[in-house]
Amino acid sequence: MASHMIATTFLIFSQTATILILALFALHTKHRDLFAHALIVMFFSMVLNVFLKDYFQVPLPAHVNPHSYAFPSGHMQASLAFYGYLLIMCGHYVLRLILLTILCGIGFGLIQKGFHTGLDVIGAWSFGIPSLALYGYLTNVWCATKSLIKQIGWLLIPMSLLLFFTDRIAAHAWMAYFSFMGFVVSYTLCAPKMQETLARQHQVLGGALLLLILNGAQLLISKLALPLPWAQLPWLVVSALFPILVLGLYQLDASARRDISCGTK
Repeated sequence: MASHMIATTFLIFSQTATILILALFALHTKHRDLFAHALIVMFFSMVLNVFLKDYFQVPLPAHVNPHSYAFPSGHMQASLAFYGYLLIMCGHYVLRLILLTILCGIGFGLIQKGFHTGLDVIGAWSFGIPSLALYGYLTNVWCATKSLIKQIGWLLIPMSLLLFFTDRIAAHAWMAYFSFMGFVVSYTLCAPKMQETLARQHQVLGGALLLLILNGAQLLISKLALPLPWAQLPWLVVSALFPILVLGLYQLDASARRDISCGTK
């Protein structure tokens, strides 16, 4: 019973929705660039994982999904991309320990719940770590540029090719692909205009609006019920809206500070 509860708790952190919420809330802080890169490398890993699964074609257990593949674990690989990037770039040892615990806990949860075998989880680490190393190296090489498009735009070509050579493209792969494009372009344009900090009330407002947009997008996609890839195309717009919304809140914050400054004179 205890192991079941522990597994369930850790697996919450592997859900795409949880990761998106964490990253999008972080856009309201001074650490937004760090989380933006973590989100981007996760999008790439999601597309890469679909290609790898299609290549190896190891079936999932029948009770999980008889029509999908298991190796390497998609939840583990996406989680490793996001939390692993934060772990590498974070200089605080306590936070690194927490992130490492989350990653190990996710692996434990996937195995304990019977969603994946140990080999599936090891495979995700085997492909995820080199991907993180390559991403970190190349972004450091081009870190001088302030344009995120120039800095990591090269990822779009391999992402497109991976989808082109994949026979069975899952919906979440298209979601990651469109989200990558919308977010990168929008964040490149908006980030230079953002301030260091955002007022607490505007952080709360922004978080609530982001959650509302996420839920609205999921509802819209389910109602439209379009064939792939068109069904996931709204994520192109939704992902572009997030940095725009955050920038709007920064502008609102700056305006409020100017009003207070003028009132004290």
